[in-house]
Amino acid sequence: MAPSTDVPNHSNLKQKGQPKPVRGQLSSNDPDQMFKTGKARWGSWRKPNGYLHIGNSKAIAVNFGFSRFHGGDCYLRFDDTNPKGEEERYTQSIKELVRWLGFNPVCTTYSSDYFDRPYELAEALILKDKAYVCHCTGKTRYACAHRYRTVSETLQEFRTMQEKVVLNRIVTLKEDAGKGV
Repeated sequence: MAPSTDVPNHSNLKQKGQPKPVRGQLSSNDPDQMFKTGKARWGSWRKPNGYLHIGNSKAIAVNFGFSRFHGGDCYLRFDDTNPKGEEERYTQSIKELVRWLGFNPVCTTYSSDYFDRPYELAEALILKDKAYVCHCTGKTRYACAHRYRTVSETLQEFRTMQEKVVLNRIVTLKEDAGKGV
């Protein structure tokens, strides 16, 4: 039976009526081009909240194997952002399993090591008047009154958010969809 033309074929995403891309002008998302332009970097993320099972071993083998096959690096990253159930014995067990499977991560990192970085970046954007603290519900889609606060007001609001848990506020980029900024 011939394949239906109504079903999307993800191996050929060319739109009807559009010219075929010229070699050299391919998107950086093109699978063939990706491995011709640099070293592959891959990661294997794990939550250290239990012992691994055979499915986890398969995922580790795929991630590290993909990286090895393409001459790249593979990182072992622990998502230790939820301390409930996370224990050092699980972290050690995962590291041992990765070694037992024959893989060596180029580096082992922990999500908790980077907690301060998003705050630093948000504050830098606020100081450049490129972000603001918004109190609106998710339904508000356009610029609100919070956008037009001064940098000092926004910075004070942001620092208050850091000091205590404030669930109804987010830091939002100042964008102009019409200008693409």
